[in-house]
Amino acid sequence: MRPVPPPPLVDLAHETVILLSVGTRAVLGYDVTIEDVTVREMTLVVTGVERRPVGGVTLDVACSPVHIVAARFGPQTFEDMLLNLRIKPAETT
Repeated sequence: MRPVPPPPLVDLAHETVILLSVGTRAVLGYDVTIEDVTVREMTLVVTGVERRPVGGVTLDVACSPVHIVAARFGPQTFEDMLLNLRIKPAETT
């Protein structure tokens, strides 16, 4: 097992950190990815995708998929947040 690399530095004066989590899932094979972050007036718009396991793939292990990004706009207050989350089958390898 390789050591976990240190997290990247984030300049909070110029970047906003966004975290997307879909909560705990009862089986492995789930994944979540932030694909786009934009601002429309005073609304933060986050577009992401959740990939779910295909077919009868089940393992008795829980997982909690999460994805964190630093968006290249400075700190600001948002009145609202809109999450566009697509659900797709996980790709098989």
